[in-house]
Amino acid sequence: MSNQYLKQMLEKLIFEYKIDTKKSTVLDIGCSDLRPYSRFLISSFKEYQGIDISPNFISAAQDKIKNESTATVNVGNIEQLEYQGSSIDLIVCNNMLAYTDKKKAFKEILR
Repeated sequence: MSNQYLKQMLEKLIFEYKIDTKKSTVLDIGCSDLRPYSRFLISSFKEYQGIDISPNFISAAQDKIKNESTATVNVGNIEQLEYQGSSIDLIVCNNMLAYTDKKKAFKEILR
């Protein structure tokens, strides 16, 4: 899938589900060192949270967002999310579920 297509899909979901992005928090699971659509999420949402299991990716991502006051990235694991239930308005995860215990991952996402 192209990055432009992914951005269009996100825009469509936001519109269809009437997500008020200026009041919402998005969690980008498996954000890597920031994916091409991450800039769209950072600029659109009140708060952007990104997690990745790789400390190296997170370090690179932190360098890229150091001037973004509404964005944070941290080392994290989809199978043990460190967020309160219902504290995230939208979860994005791209190209990473194949590397997880899907039962644990979906349990956390749905929580």
